[in-house]
Amino acid sequence: MSLDAIIISSAGFSSLSDSSSMKLALGGKTATIQLISTLLQGAELEGTNKNLKALNWHHVPKLNGITIFSYLSKKGFSCGLIDTLEDEIDRFLQLLNEKPSYIILSTSFIYKKSMLIEAVNLIRRFAPDVTIVVGGPFVYSSYLLLQRKNDPAYDTISAEADFLFLSNDQKIKVDYYIINLQGLEALTDLMTGRPAKRISGLGYYDEKGLHITPPSSLEIYKRVAIEWKNLPNYIFLNKVMPVQASNGCPFKCRFCNFVKDPRATFIRQIDDIVNDLKSLQGLGVKYVRFVDDNFMLGKNDIEQICRRFIEEKIGIQWLTFMRASALSKANLELLRKAGCREVQLGLESAHPSILREMNKQSDPQTYYRVIKSLLRNGIDVSATFIIGFPGETEETAKATIDFIKSIDFDEYEGNFVWWIFPFMLIPLCPIYDPKERIRYGLEGYWHTWRHNTMTYKQAHKIIKNAFFDIDKSSQGYSADNLDMMQSLSPLKRKQFMLTRHKLSKVVQSKKLTDSQIVKVFRELFENEK
Repeated sequence: MSLDAIIISSAGFSSLSDSSSMKLALGGKTATIQLISTLLQGAELEGTNKNLKALNWHHVPKLNGITIFSYLSKKGFSCGLIDTLEDEIDRFLQLLNEKPSYIILSTSFIYKKSMLIEAVNLIRRFAPDVTIVVGGPFVYSSYLLLQRKNDPAYDTISAEADFLFLSNDQKIKVDYYIINLQGLEALTDLMTGRPAKRISGLGYYDEKGLHITPPSSLEIYKRVAIEWKNLPNYIFLNKVMPVQASNGCPFKCRFCNFVKDPRATFIRQIDDIVNDLKSLQGLGVKYVRFVDDNFMLGKNDIEQICRRFIEEKIGIQWLTFMRASALSKANLELLRKAGCREVQLGLESAHPSILREMNKQSDPQTYYRVIKSLLRNGIDVSATFIIGFPGETEETAKATIDFIKSIDFDEYEGNFVWWIFPFMLIPLCPIYDPKERIRYGLEGYWHTWRHNTMTYKQAHKIIKNAFFDIDKSSQGYSADNLDMMQSLSPLKRKQFMLTRHKLSKVVQSKKLTDSQIVKVFRELFENEK
């Protein structure tokens, strides 16, 4: 029996954080606690691949592919699911033996044309004749940019190398592009044989060039109920799964290029979320990552869902992205009792003027109080910061770095980690608008920019200096095994993270062998005994 489709959730990965490249590594692998533990037990690096990806926030199966798989399965299509193409080539080849009619590639985790081309070329190496369909946020964003191409004031020329449709992309070996915001109906129409020219929101190239049937104005973002028990068994091996509680974000941060459409905004019923967690718990899942852009849309009713989790005896621990303002008056003790293990906060700056320029609608005092309260209640915090937004100066950037350095609560159970990103001038974000460029003297594109008060080179230098200057907290290592981290005492966990951060700074200027690095950790853990 042949497959109707192979669904690929993601392909390729590239971090946009300046400090990610400076993480401590052993044998070319990120020095996670599970890798270090394996080496402490005397294992060789070559034999450490098997369990390095289990039980961590980083290697969570992608919900985009799971959603497509669930939707098509309910429509009667037989599908195979690949989470990350490069990591699962053997499984991909096995599925190709079942003669699929379509390969569906989502672009939820692809943000540049070069990434898409690399993925498509890899697919074509093994499947030269299978119909490839590409859809998702990157395709839709490219379509929106195409609509701006006739506006001479809006810079689409710089974007031609990175986005689709702005130049002739016929050489990319994709058969069809799904243009709709979500595109599940268009995908179904295509797979059931409806003529391409009659499908709303479909793009393709032929000898005459690019053809796009505009997306329907009546398009509705579908809330697909996931039947977890029908997913492939391998998806659950890491015991960490994604769940969506809401979709969209009502806030309008001026650096954000996420496509925001009110038709795609919703909050799920708490009963449905509880049923998801119960199903996953029954399948052996221990941790859940809520993939909301803003948990429950940042509404100030988080306690309601927490009480339900407690009443229903949900034993799963979870992480989510929240706004600090939504937590400023919340019962954070209740949040921890409900299973919240970690909160991600998009703080971006700790200077009031930059927060106003960003339209963050918050302040550094709120940030500090919320972080302190989260850590006191045993909830880990991972915070993101942006250096170089228009209006940024050496002084405002110093305020942000000083804020990070001030987070020092050794007496609390929770851990604080940070991610520092350089500002990027990306199409479709509000700050990319021509009027904004004039206002700030903003020039350039993506990574290379300058404005009235800073250049991209200055921003990168500030971030690098901060990496070496911050010594009371660490950058985030989201691939750490959660069970292993929690098996350590709060004090030892902090010592481990700070030791790793210190070593990551040392190796930037001094050559250390893997054995020397492992020896430091051996001494750290032996001292606990």
